Amino acid sequence: MIFFRWIVGLPFAALITAGLFMLMAGLIQRPSLNLAEPQDAPKIQILAKERLPLEPLPTNPKELLKDPPETIIPPAPAQGKPKGVPVGPTPKTYKVDPGKNTGRFDAPVIKHAPLYPEACRSRAAEGGVLVQFDVTPEGSVVNIQILQSADSCFNRTVRKTVAKWKYPPAYRNGRPITRYGVIERFSFQLTD
Repeated sequence: MIFFRWIVGLPFAALITAGLFMLMAGLIQRPSLNLAEPQDAPKIQILAKERLPLEPLPTNPKELLKDPPETIIPPAPAQGKPKGVPVGPTPKTYKVDPGKNTGRFDAPVIKHAPLYPEACRSRAAEGGVLVQFDVTPEGSVVNIQILQSADSCFNRTVRKTVAKWKYPPAYRNGRPITRYGVIERFSFQLTD
């Protein structure tokens, strides 16, 4: 079978190759077509345009200290209160003085409220979520765990929100420490 392929295949391949070479030679030897000369080619200017001279700065210092003209910014159109804004708990606030070794800490310095998940809104889910996490010495939130949840559709949103929070450092014996077992509660309620 292989021998038959070689006997038939090689001459057939040589015939096709020879035909392609003859076709290319014929295309090359064909008299050139008389193409019309192109019309006026577009002119491209690469140089920068000349700029107008700037107004000279005032030499009187009192003119420099003038208030700029008042800019009027129109107010944004009223959109009303969005539905389903979650109401979170009011966090306990402790004062932290880095010089003192109190071991207590403030509420997050960067705290975002979670958005109401569309999956929960579409099925009118409501309820609370209790989340526990640790805070690194740098203030980042790690080891996020959902302790209780009224509906699992809230869990992903709560995890993503808490992961963005930043806390001020807590100190013990003059060194920043990791805080373990910080607990927060979120409430999700639809409003009409």
